[in-house]
Amino acid sequence: MGKMDGGAYGPVSGRVGNTISYMLNGKNVIRAVGKIKKQPSVKQLAVRQAMKVVISFLRPMLPVINLGFKYAITGSERNAHNEAVSHNKLNAVTGAYPNLSIDYNKVKVSSGRLERPVSPTVKRVAGGLEFTWDTPELDELMRRRDRTMLAAYFPETKKAAYMINGANRLDGKDFLELTNKMLDHDFEAYIAFLAADMSSVSDSVYCEKV
Repeated sequence: MGKMDGGAYGPVSGRVGNTISYMLNGKNVIRAVGKIKKQPSVKQLAVRQAMKVVISFLRPMLPVINLGFKYAITGSERNAHNEAVSHNKLNAVTGAYPNLSIDYNKVKVSSGRLERPVSPTVKRVAGGLEFTWDTPELDELMRRRDRTMLAAYFPETKKAAYMINGANRLDGKDFLELTNKMLDHDFEAYIAFLAADMSSVSDSVYCEKV
């Protein structure tokens, strides 16, 4: 049963007939529900699998995604998670249905206008992963103080480790602590920069393993 929270002419929540209403980003959204008798096409099944693959990949990194895509949706009614799913479904899914998978080199966990990390690499070291990047001459003091956002994804376990607000851009390296169990598995790693005043982010960059 649906509820009209604001009176007879207010927003509706819940189910009314064959529709469901809910609030999304301050807007009252209404969608139809019901059984679909027609069998889905291969194209529809591929879209569904792509969505499932991307959501499964992003789920363990939600704090990174929510911050990383926060600025890409400023002024819109979209949300950060949906923006991340949309981008990666379009750009980072490879293969043909029913064997779709993530192309880790093409993933974005952050999207913004800040200068990207230059030539980032990552390697296993005692206790975790060491990230390094080039530090060309920076004209602005604020850019030198940009902080790292680090993320590592483990395909075998479908888990992730991450750090937000890490080392300064000027430092040229940072460290992501991992458990010994995590270090036993293969990983895919990403780095982005967050402005010191939290006003913007960079696109994330896939880190080459060394």
